[in-house]
Amino acid sequence: MDLTGKKVIHIMPGGKPGKYGEGTIVDSRGGDSFDRIHVKFDSENDVKVFPYPECFGRYLKLLDPESAKQIEDIQKACSLVRKKCRDRETVKTAAQKPDESANSVLNELDNMIGLREVKRDVHMLTSFIQVNDLRRERGLKATNISKHLVLTGNPGTGKTTVARMIARIYYSIGAIRENKFIETSRAGLVAGYVGQTAIKTQEVINRAIGGVLFIDEAYSLSSGLNNDYGMEAIDTLLSAIENHRNDLVVIVAGYEERMKQFINANPGLASRFNRYLHFDDYTPEELMSIFKSLCEENEYILLTEAEERVEEHLREVYKHRGEEFGNARSIRNLFEKTIAYQAERIIALNKVDDDSLIELTLADVENAIDTAA
Repeated sequence: MDLTGKKVIHIMPGGKPGKYGEGTIVDSRGGDSFDRIHVKFDSENDVKVFPYPECFGRYLKLLDPESAKQIEDIQKACSLVRKKCRDRETVKTAAQKPDESANSVLNELDNMIGLREVKRDVHMLTSFIQVNDLRRERGLKATNISKHLVLTGNPGTGKTTVARMIARIYYSIGAIRENKFIETSRAGLVAGYVGQTAIKTQEVINRAIGGVLFIDEAYSLSSGLNNDYGMEAIDTLLSAIENHRNDLVVIVAGYEERMKQFINANPGLASRFNRYLHFDDYTPEELMSIFKSLCEENEYILLTEAEERVEEHLREVYKHRGEEFGNARSIRNLFEKTIAYQAERIIALNKVDDDSLIELTLADVENAIDTAA
């Protein structure tokens, strides 16, 4: 349904009139698949951007009754399709109860922006474990699958988030007996005196037995001097993996090259950690999608000029990115700075209307980019 040229009137959530009055849809990006529309209001010089189809009934009302009826029918049809999909999924998962929670977590993973290769690998690993267990139950030869994982990638690529999801998947398919995720780092494992590191590391391991132990920036355990106590933590960890081979899963994460050096620092690590998931940097388009999703989740509207400036900034940052590139973490920081500057701008106004509270302007974005540089 092409909405270009259709007349609309601005409303606020709840249905009361908005400040812009009447306007015209000047662009509905992507035809039937667009997810935003551009509106030129008679009272405004710049074009406003709204999410589609959420904007109708919330921010905009179509003046053409026939078009409004079509939008209403489309929304009802979408709701019906979603309901049927949920019903089908309910029937499917009811027939496969062991997969119910796993499917839910996998759907959650699939809905994350980017991470295409990681999603594929997690799906394959989940299926591999399930089928292997099914073969064992049927008396067939089963492969001894290592569930320990190495997650590599730059900061902000979602390693910790996905590690938590993997722990939930493992629990739902019976790969671990407890729904437990213990997160630590070098500081949580290494002590400052001889003999204390093994005790400190073992205490953390004991908390994780039955579930998943996640070690972030694990390469720091092997990057010290010869008398550094990190190697003592590694030795204790390897002993625990051997002693609890069926009751402890360890996931380690960090920069790609440093994690390779970490794994190669000890033959025991290389033999036990042979499954890698690499998290690529987000593309500028994916970063922009993350920024827009933050706007939508928090009920902000990014004005056209502001959106174009963010896109320009993200292309430039991505082009010159280094190992410290913050990915999604940087986007959240940029968003939080943007809404902070919006708040500073609004508080200085004599009168604050509802539109002002939800609009992010070029000035807000510029100020955030300047301080983030």
